[in-house]
Amino acid sequence: MSQIMHGEHPLAARRVPAPLRLQALFGGAQSQFGWIFVGLGLLILLAFGGESEALTFCKYLGPLNTTTGTVTRTYQTEFTESKNDGIHFGADRRPFESEYSRRQRLRRHNDDVPVYAVEYAFTPSNGGSVTGTAYQVGGTPDSNTVTVQYKANNPQISRVKGLRTAPRSAWFALILLFPLIGVCLIVASLRRGRTNIALLRHGTPALATLVDVTRIDDAGENEPAYDKRQRERKDPQYEVTFAFTPPNGTETKVSFQTKTLEPAWEGFYRERNPNAPEYSNGLNDIPILGDMLGNKQTDLPTPPPIDPEGLRETVLYDPAHPAAAFIPAEFGESIRVDATGNLTGVKPATGYLALLTPALAILSIIWCIKAMWL
Repeated sequence: MSQIMHGEHPLAARRVPAPLRLQALFGGAQSQFGWIFVGLGLLILLAFGGESEALTFCKYLGPLNTTTGTVTRTYQTEFTESKNDGIHFGADRRPFESEYSRRQRLRRHNDDVPVYAVEYAFTPSNGGSVTGTAYQVGGTPDSNTVTVQYKANNPQISRVKGLRTAPRSAWFALILLFPLIGVCLIVASLRRGRTNIALLRHGTPALATLVDVTRIDDAGENEPAYDKRQRERKDPQYEVTFAFTPPNGTETKVSFQTKTLEPAWEGFYRERNPNAPEYSNGLNDIPILGDMLGNKQTDLPTPPPIDPEGLRETVLYDPAHPAAAFIPAEFGESIRVDATGNLTGVKPATGYLALLTPALAILSIIWCIKAMWL
């Protein structure tokens, strides 16, 4: 069983700077995308679900008092709901929708039914008179009396049983799938980051040799020409694999993804993929500019010379569990383990910048909590 993973560290701990710890926890693509999903998902829910039950149901959690209320007024709102798909967009213009598009949409959904507002009044147990507004699709209540549920400690939070608390339905809650996916990505990245920090502190160093470099965004020979040109305009994505042999004699491989190949790694890749096209900057797709620049996609670059020392990297691993290995170079070209076993080349700005996305996501979470519960 792993000693490093369970807090028992037989080796002396090496110092891991705070920026490097932050980069390990929050700097990976998985973590950044997870925080983006959480933050943007909640902001979209606030922006487009503000008039839906997706944001109001939280106010009615817990015990509610029940009483009888009186309908004081009913009127037709500007919102409608489709009979066909049940999606409640409303007659008002959507964000980024032109007036012409709105009219065309309304013609296609001429069977939409209106949403009516029902204003009511009731007397809570502590006395006084409280008013509220409920919503009903396709009509108004048959009776002037309704059953009202309200919070005992705050009668202003009330609803009519059987009616909506907002003009739009709760289908906007599906947007919560994005934050849920984001949470899963964040949890997985934090677990991996915690393991990497433990290896950075107490991992046993070993010398690993480059064994494979693969471009993982290559769709193969059957890829359509247009898709290939679009892909080559973007930064390539590679998977770099190193192998090392711990004292137990079993070869172990460690892989990580990167968009930048060091010169020796690129020479290794070009040597094994002589027909790999040069990275396209998009300009050489234009015939005239391509000729002027002399940098056509069909021109193959001269492979850089391979430095044998550049094909070896220091890996940190757990002796009890060699598969749990980590290459510090994954955090950046400059991060290495020196001859004394200490970490060098740490850039503080990179670690602190990794906190930007989580900080913005946390602000959106606080904003959503305030809007939904307060």
